[in-house]
Amino acid sequence: MRLAINTRAPDFKTADMFGQPVDLQCLAGKPMLISFLRNGGCAMCNVQVHKLIQRYDSWHQQGLEVIVIFESPVQSLLQNVSRQDAPFAIIPDPTAQLYALYGVESSEDKISHHLTPKQQQLVDEAHTIGYELKPEAGSNFFRLPADFLIDADQVIREAFYSEAVGDHLSFDLIDSFLARQNTPHNRR
Repeated sequence: MRLAINTRAPDFKTADMFGQPVDLQCLAGKPMLISFLRNGGCAMCNVQVHKLIQRYDSWHQQGLEVIVIFESPVQSLLQNVSRQDAPFAIIPDPTAQLYALYGVESSEDKISHHLTPKQQQLVDEAHTIGYELKPEAGSNFFRLPADFLIDADQVIREAFYSEAVGDHLSFDLIDSFLARQNTPHNRR
């Protein structure tokens, strides 16, 4: 079941791909972007991580915490995603418990076996940063991405459930969210 905006973000405690604890309650008081991607071998997902890394310094200076979750075992993340040296938490969730908690969809009907022009562009971008389009053994091929913007009070302000692989919350929307969070009446 999809989560609604203006509701409290479901709490979780887990560990990132390096075994460091990640506790949503410990991040209270800070705005957050939680991004659910597909699997560690997904070329388009690694492009998204690359884009998040490029914007992270600016966002983090504005107080934003970023958490990225993959439906992959830690070994896949270490082999694939860790090459990018992301400055934010990347969480393995091979049993999809966090995906279920946040209502992130898996849909055979929505996954096309043919790339759209936008998806092909992402695959081309992935190639330029060293990722090839390849399946990950045992992964959920039908998983769709989702992104959540959560305010300092841990209330969901944006819930984006993708209808296609490669679609995510726009960075302009994230920037607007941060601008609103950093107005005097929203600062803690």
